[in-house]
Amino acid sequence: MGDNVSGTYSVFHGDQQLESHTFSLTLGEGDFPEVVEALLAEMKGGEEEKKELQCKEVYGPFGCPSLGLRPQDEIVIVVKLEKRQNVEKEERDLKKEAEERKAKGTAFFKKALYGEARAEYFGAITILEEGHVEALELLVSLYGNIGVCEMKMKNWSALLSSSLWIVEHATSNQQLGKAHYRIGEVLRESKCAKAALWHYEKSHEYHNSQDAMNRITWIQDFLQKKEEQNVGKVVTGFFGSSQSLSM
Repeated sequence: MGDNVSGTYSVFHGDQQLESHTFSLTLGEGDFPEVVEALLAEMKGGEEEKKELQCKEVYGPFGCPSLGLRPQDEIVIVVKLEKRQNVEKEERDLKKEAEERKAKGTAFFKKALYGEARAEYFGAITILEEGHVEALELLVSLYGNIGVCEMKMKNWSALLSSSLWIVEHATSNQQLGKAHYRIGEVLRESKCAKAALWHYEKSHEYHNSQDAMNRITWIQDFLQKKEEQNVGKVVTGFFGSSQSLSM
């Protein structure tokens, strides 16, 4: 037999509601018409579905005289499904499977097999997303691990994507700090010093890491030297290459 499901079931003909009641049943036992059970089997907990049918598909070849329905009359059934009783167990099992894939990825990472590690982390994400498992903390951790792999492999575009995802979904300041640091690394590699500096400063603000502080100091020194060089070029151009400034 199938899953145990419960919810509400309503039937409409035009603008008129003909019946509405709650239900609790086991799929496959024949408590509902086959077409309705097929709809229930595809639904997830909390969803509501509407389906247009002919009366005979729900009530049989003679329609439903008690409701004034002929076999060929068009009706609309509205089903709202409560969370299935075994969904929590399914989610626990999927989360456990994802955790196992994450552990495999970490084992690969420790061996410096970054591509293989990344594949395991993505595999864990697929398990969670396809199973509609609510595990945001685990997802953020996985995307963070992927980011570290991308940084090791110098895949800057992919690193930017994973880091931006974390900025949008982070659940802690530490996660935000690390994500901003990685975005800073991408921008530094792209020679966007001022933009990189902003992200390093955000990283230090959220995470207070020494790595971010070191990057801030380095870029500030770099920008200052660049500014001094630019001023020197302007002065040289004004006075001529043979002139010098006296103090």
